[in-house]
This record gives sequence, structure tokens and C-alpha cells, in this order.
Amino acid sequence: MPKQAVKKKAAEMTLRDLLEVKLMVLYDAEQQLAKALPKIAKKAADADLKRSFERREKQAEGRVGRLERAFDALGVRSQRSAGEAVKGLIADTEQVLKDVNGAAALDAALVAAVQGAGHWEMAGYQSAIGWAKALDENEIAELLQETFDEEQEAGDELAELAGSKIDEAAMGAAGAADEEEDEDEDEEL
Repeated sequence: MPKQAVKKKAAEMTLRDLLEVKLMVLYDAEQQLAKALPKIAKKAADADLKRSFERREKQAEGRVGRLERAFDALGVRSQRSAGEAVKGLIADTEQVLKDVNGAAALDAALVAAVQGAGHWEMAGYQSAIGWAKALDENEIAELLQETFDEEQEAGDELAELAGSKIDEAAMGAAGAADEEEDEDEDEEL
């Protein structure tokens, strides 16, 4: 749980407090990830993958808007609470951008990185949906469910791209590199 959220609450927290904190963390995460996606999309070599990342970036505006409506329905001000997990996921993705050589391998690594962030988000939304339902905050649950479904569809799209061509291209690039090494070794003999 983010430090500032814990410091804010001196008394024992309720499920409603937990929901509010989760919304704050998700609100921050959506904004941080939306900021990172253009850089990720720019580095993607595959045109379909680039479009998928760009679509996710555009969807982020809708996700942020739904979270703002959820805050309103809860009767609290929209605010961010920086969570360390999303910072770490973004830092890992930035490291991938620096360390992975080869366009096909980078595409495969970017799919994995964005899927990891998406799975983290879905876990957060799933918890928040359950809490909203338990609190009979059905409007909030519906807003969050819409975002969860959108995240799941985006993850399925990335998995389809990975399974249909991204991973295969990365394997082909590795195979071509191995063949070049074999040819170099043959020339040395």
C-alpha cells in the first residue's frame, strides 16, 4: 500500500478506505502507463504491435475518465497515490528498451513487459470491483468492470500478436544469427 495513503489514515481502515486507496493507486498507474506507452509504441518495429500500443494509449484517457467518475460516485476528490509496483514495471520496461538488441526480440520483450503491466492492473481492478460490489457501490463496480474488460481484451490482442507472429519473428531472427555464426565458423576452418 502506498506510504502516503497509510499515513493519511490514522484510524483503522475500512473496506471503503481500501477501495479509495486502490482507486488512487490505479488512477496514478493509468496516468504513468499512458505517459510510457508513446515511447514503447515508437520503439515497436511491427506495425500491428505499434498500432496495438497506440490504441492502449488512446484507451487510457477513457480509463482515467472512468476512474474520475468512480471517485465522484464514492464522494471523494480524484487524486493519485504513487504505487511502487507500477514504477517498477515502467523501470523494467525502460531497461528492456536499453538492453534488448534486435527489432524482433525487442518487440517480443515489449509485448511481455506491457502484458505484465496489464496483468498487474487487472489484479488491482479485480480487487476494486469486488470491494465495490461488497459495498453495494454498483456504479463504481460497473465502471471498473468496463476497464477490466478493456484491459483483458488488450491483453488478449497482445497474446494473439505474440503467438501469431511476434515470437516467431524473434525466433527467426535468432535462427538467422545462429546461421551467420555457423557460416563464420565454417570460414575460419
